[in-house]
Amino acid sequence: NWEAGYADWEAALTVDTNCVEALLCRCEASSKFGDWDTCIRDCNTILSIDPTSVEAILLRGEAKAALGDEAGKNADCELAVRLGAKKEGVIGRLSFPENQGAKWHPASPVT
Repeated sequence: NWEAGYADWEAALTVDTNCVEALLCRCEASSKFGDWDTCIRDCNTILSIDPTSVEAILLRGEAKAALGDEAGKNADCELAVRLGAKKEGVIGRLSFPENQGAKWHPASPVT
């Protein structure tokens, strides 16, 4: 239940505003509710703590895609791949119903 979970994660974040696990969970719930601004804000907080969090980068990319920020989405996709995410997984991750038709076209090949 995302609503109940959201309340729990909010409570956890009142104790520790930098709890990465609670931020990730709240971010995922925010994406389920279409609250893309909260999702992006939480991802940015996570990335200020752990710049290698592929999960936060992918969630932020999803939020940017939902808001129509193709350049931002593509930048996050490329960063996720550079940090070790499999390209196929990144492409599949951004194929959720709200982003049908959204495509990732890397600016340059990533090895």
